[in-house]
Amino acid sequence: MYSSNVRCGNWTENIALSEEKLKLYVMKRDREELLVQHTRKVFANVFREVQLAKPGDFITFGSCVQLQAPDMPGFPPRSKYSNYGVVLAGTMNERDIDTAHHFLDGCSLVCSPVLIPCVRNTFVIRPADCHHREGDNLMFDQAFLLQLIESGREPLYVRAETPTVSSAHGPMEHNPVMLSNNPDCYAKWKVLYWDPNMRFETAGAPFPPSTRVVICHVMTGLCLAVEYCQWYLTIFGPDCGVSVHTYADVHRRETAECLWMFVTEKSSSENTECPAGSG
Repeated sequence: MYSSNVRCGNWTENIALSEEKLKLYVMKRDREELLVQHTRKVFANVFREVQLAKPGDFITFGSCVQLQAPDMPGFPPRSKYSNYGVVLAGTMNERDIDTAHHFLDGCSLVCSPVLIPCVRNTFVIRPADCHHREGDNLMFDQAFLLQLIESGREPLYVRAETPTVSSAHGPMEHNPVMLSNNPDCYAKWKVLYWDPNMRFETAGAPFPPSTRVVICHVMTGLCLAVEYCQWYLTIFGPDCGVSVHTYADVHRRETAECLWMFVTEKSSSENTECPAGSG
């Protein structure tokens, strides 16, 4: 008769399989190839805190800034929270995290309620032409590029290409905004004065940090807009959508979805109110 000590079935193969799984686990652990190790490295990279540009009189080329929509709620509809302000930030899906430790060409952009400056939500202002403009003031109505402060193998820029019939649309079926390694005409942006009646007078003038402005996509003439009605539970937490679309009232003045601030390092004299006169 068989007792409990008798080994039945494919016991030799099961032991060999267990030993092989253990060896594979140890090898991946030593090479830091385990999924948990890979995910920790991604989080350490994208949430690493960075230093914003020192406060100054005006926004300049080469400055590290955040793009913040100060009048948009930083929480989903019908939420118990009451904080305001979201910042433009990169995000990654599960496929991206499985293949890389940094943001890649084609990663989406969202608006994040986490306002702490880090790699995923800090950008560098670059000139849109071949001239060296490091330290020069960025002017109203002047084309520029927005480069993510840090990426993997190549620089990544904020880019919005008009979708075709077969391509994917963004939130609310509006033009999507992505990170791209192609700094072409679709990656060019310009800053407009928040009041349409003062844009002719302010064209070519510099503007200070933390002042409400409109960011316009050069190729389409549409505005960078927060899609507050579209919230997602991403791997980095709850984020809302962002697109290229102009939200305006009956007076053709852009509403809160299209009002942004270039945020630098905080200072005691910082003023976040809409200016009463021209810039």
